Parts: sequence; structure tokens; C-alpha cells
Amino acid sequence: MITEEQKKLLNEQFSLINTDGIAFTALFYSRLFERNPELHTMFRSKMSEQYAKFIGMLPLIIQGMNNPIEIMPIVLEMGESHKRYGVVAHYWHIVQEIFIGVADEKLPEHCNEETRQACAAFGFMSEIMEA
Repeated sequence: MITEEQKKLLNEQFSLINTDGIAFTALFYSRLFERNPELHTMFRSKMSEQYAKFIGMLPLIIQGMNNPIEIMPIVLEMGESHKRYGVVAHYWHIVQEIFIGVADEKLPEHCNEETRQACAAFGFMSEIMEA
């Protein structure tokens, strides 16, 4: 489970990501497709639209940290839609690893072992989506 301190760290990190969200998201997807080119075929919309969806999820994630029950229906629906695109459980671990790597690269002064652990603890969202 995610602690109050981890919530605080993630909230700060997500706020920083939002300040340059497009650049962060572009680098995230670039790294994702470099390491896993087969995943590119799952994205049928324009990448600019995907970037907007990704950035748009940050406020929901922050809200979910404080009240996961409240966002459960949205997260379950997202899980179902991702399954229709072909997403399987191990992809979530890849996404988490790349997210942390990009955060390390883009926000080095704000990334440390505590923030990495907080990101890992936040994996409960992917567990819900896998259900």
C-alpha cells in the first residue's frame, strides 16, 4: 500500500511532470517504443492525442492516491479498454519501469530512491487495471 509520504512525493513529482508534460510524455513513448517496438501497433490514434490522454491521467492518479475507491470504476474501464488493444499484465511493469527511468532523466534533482519506491508502490493502479 502507498504511504502518506509516498503520496506526497508522487504528488510533487506529477506536478513537476505537468510543467513540461508534452516533452515528458514524448520521451516516455520514445523510450517505450525503442525498447518494445511491437507495442507501437497498439496505438491507433495520433501520438499527440495519446500524449494528451497520458497527461490528462495525472490528475486522476493524484485523486486516486487519496481515494482509490472513488476512481475504481474509471480505472476498471481503462483496464478493459487497454485489454481490447492487446495490453497484457507484463506491459504494465514495462510502463512503470520506463516511467521511472524518464522521471530520473527529466527530473534528476527530484528523483531518488524514495520517489522510485513511491512509483513502485503506486503499482496498485495497474493491478486494478489487470483485474
